[in-house]
Amino acid sequence: MAGAENKSGRSDNGRDADSIRRRLDTLGEELAGARARHHKGPAPTPQSQGAALGQAFRLGAELVAGVAVLLARSGGAARGGASAGGSVASGFARKLAQLTFSEGVEEWPAFAPDGVRLAYTAEVGGFRQLFVRDSRTGAEERVTTGSRDDIQPAWSPDGRRLAFVRAGAERGKLEPTDINGWYQNGGDIWILDLATGRAARVIENAFGPAWSPDGRALAFDASWAGPRRIWMADTTGRNPRQVTSDSSEAVIHAQARWSPDGRRLVFASNRHAAQPGETNIFIADWAE
Repeated sequence: MAGAENKSGRSDNGRDADSIRRRLDTLGEELAGARARHHKGPAPTPQSQGAALGQAFRLGAELVAGVAVLLARSGGAARGGASAGGSVASGFARKLAQLTFSEGVEEWPAFAPDGVRLAYTAEVGGFRQLFVRDSRTGAEERVTTGSRDDIQPAWSPDGRRLAFVRAGAERGKLEPTDINGWYQNGGDIWILDLATGRAARVIENAFGPAWSPDGRALAFDASWAGPRRIWMADTTGRNPRQVTSDSSEAVIHAQARWSPDGRRLVFASNRHAAQPGETNIFIADWAE
């Protein structure tokens, strides 16, 4: 594993870096020596020039490769030129803690604004229900019941309510409808008041609820006007407004999320997909 320590307490990365530095010093000396011999020796022939040039290329290539490896071992730079903020080894040192251990499917995790509570779905009796868990103490509470799937929980900015999608079909199950795992039919958006336990349906035939930063609106994806697009409405479901449009009915817009200032929405789409299953990210600036 990267970053492991040997018996002397020195990391393998540090030991390798020292070795690379010594090799770079040697290469530099060889390159300087080759240059000196080229200038002080007899008049070069075409053959000797070619040999010298080949040696220079070899030494230069080794020098460049050594610098690249040294940079990588020391943390390098992140894509785009920004500092990576740590070495490769630091990624392996980060702690992973399993939070749930129940049998069946547990998915759709979402942190509350307080950074402590976690909402997610888990199977109970063959149906997915919503749970809220304290990530520090492990205390868990089931917050929805019934014989219908509840998925895609989203916290309100004040942490008092959860928007989620509940199956509207008679059999009570929700299944993805395409290769990207997107849902398109059979679900309604509900809002659950965690203090009272009361839930109310606010938007029919829609998925992917996302609260606006001020808590006054929900963004979601729906096929109300034909192809699946991003919409928004107030938290009672009134005043719906289509946010995105496209030239092709085969294109899907889904999984909307708000910018912190509430003026833009980012979403996923299969627009410009080169092959089935490929998606891209787009931004809709809907504010006037």
